[in-house]
Amino acid sequence: MRCTELEIVKFVSSHTKYPPICKDAGIQGTVLVNFTVGKDGWINEPVIEEPLDRRLDAEALRVVRLLPQFRPGLVKGKPTEVRFNIPVKFIIR
Repeated sequence: MRCTELEIVKFVSSHTKYPPICKDAGIQGTVLVNFTVGKDGWINEPVIEEPLDRRLDAEALRVVRLLPQFRPGLVKGKPTEVRFNIPVKFIIR
């Protein structure tokens, strides 16, 4: 998978499951998740930078941990770690 923010956001959006208890309670908003794509292309160290609700935070981390392996970032032709901040939005529709 190519490592672009748009592709990451699409993946996260399509795999996120809104916890029914939060939906029923009307809890909505955005959880900001910070993580690194390592030199090997795998997700490392996902953490919540901006929490919303513990259940929504847990769901955001779960989905980020599902991300497939990426092509690692390159600097002067050598693999390098790349840090991302991804918004995971929970909106009641």
